Amino acid sequence: MHIDQSRIYRTRDLLARYGITSATLWRWRRSGRIPEPFKLNDQNYWRPEQVAEADRQILGDDLDMVKKEVAPCGIS
Repeated sequence: MHIDQSRIYRTRDLLARYGITSATLWRWRRSGRIPEPFKLNDQNYWRPEQVAEADRQILGDDLDMVKKEVAPCGIS
């Protein structure tokens, strides 16, 4: 799974990446399965290294489970 190191990921990117709902993402954040995002203009964003860590924690060695590659937003 490729992670673009020059981009940041939005909530909708992670929802599509893992095929989950926003409620599941919230529960994963609360339980520590996914790192806390940083806020910018009241929006949540994750850095590429956080997404890579989440992939390892959520998917383990089976990274093929990722639903599809999602193009992250262009804010850096």
